[in-house]
Amino acid sequence: MAAATIITEVANEVSADGKGFYSKIDAHIQTLAPKMRGKWVITKTMCKDIMNVLKQGKTVVMLESFYHILHETHEQTGHGGRDKVRYEISQHYSWIPSKAIDIFLSGCVACQVRKPVKNHVVPKAIISLGFMTRVQIDLIDLRTRPDKQFNWILHCRDHFSKYSWAFALPTKEAHYVLEKLQQLFYQFGPCRILQSDNGREFTAQIIKDLMKTWTGLTIVNGRPRHPQSQGLVERGNATLCNILGKFMHHHGTTYWTECLLPVVYSMNTSLSRAVNTTPFEIVFGQKPRTDCVFWKTVSEQGITDETDLPSDALDVSTGDDGNDYVDINDSDSGNIPSIIQNLDLEYAPSYDEEIAAACSAVNAAIAAADTV
Repeated sequence: MAAATIITEVANEVSADGKGFYSKIDAHIQTLAPKMRGKWVITKTMCKDIMNVLKQGKTVVMLESFYHILHETHEQTGHGGRDKVRYEISQHYSWIPSKAIDIFLSGCVACQVRKPVKNHVVPKAIISLGFMTRVQIDLIDLRTRPDKQFNWILHCRDHFSKYSWAFALPTKEAHYVLEKLQQLFYQFGPCRILQSDNGREFTAQIIKDLMKTWTGLTIVNGRPRHPQSQGLVERGNATLCNILGKFMHHHGTTYWTECLLPVVYSMNTSLSRAVNTTPFEIVFGQKPRTDCVFWKTVSEQGITDETDLPSDALDVSTGDDGNDYVDINDSDSGNIPSIIQNLDLEYAPSYDEEIAAACSAVNAAIAAADTV
């Protein structure tokens, strides 16, 4: 009897889940070579022959019993994954192909609903152990393009998350660097290793001054030119300068201090190949705000008070989970266009071609810098 005919007969005697299972089994059998289709599963006739030579003492599972045995084993293993179910099956049964186990597991609704979301980076508990462990600092010389009294950029970068901070400085004297590092540490906490390529004496003096104002602070002076890590901030410097130059050119300005914050923000909210996500998401555990189209439209409508927003807009702006942000790329945020329609406005994602062009230029600059 052909395998497909057996599956058809068995499927008429099982539940809807069982029918779906056997239809997938049938589809897989049809993809096999003709000479293999009759050998991939065990029919009743084949079972009689196999029992005569079976010496392992394990139960030979017939095709008609696949679903029952797999369902029972899957339940016994607490809805175990592929490896657990395969191991349990191999301990008690013979001739249940691995592909049949995979097909069954892919159809388990309970497992699919509770399937954990894979993180691009390590879990949050481990992130807290890595973030602000090693911070690398470097000074970018812009004395050839001074902006008012500012001639230098202090670029700080967390080695774990690739998150960057940048501050404009009038000179590279240690007390100016100290002031900015204090601002950073009082917001994000002190790092454990402070690394700089500006000399160990320079870094040691900064650490010494920090300890005068921060009781109990413990920071280790990282060795300069660390072969595996200092290159990170140097590549970050190249990225920062590249994007900063493009941003200034696009906006027709020579005031780089006014462009510094948006450029650093674009770096932190862009994908980092090293961590396969954005530094912003690693540090804050959520995506950056991307609902600018919605709020731009609200602003153009002249709404300045929260009480004037439609009720569904309030639900989106606050979020049911308490997060005060909305990601328009998230499926849960698909009602933003309808909210804008409730405001009697036309939903136009490309409302500002200039901003879109600037964002494209920034992303292109980041991609180009990463390839350097």
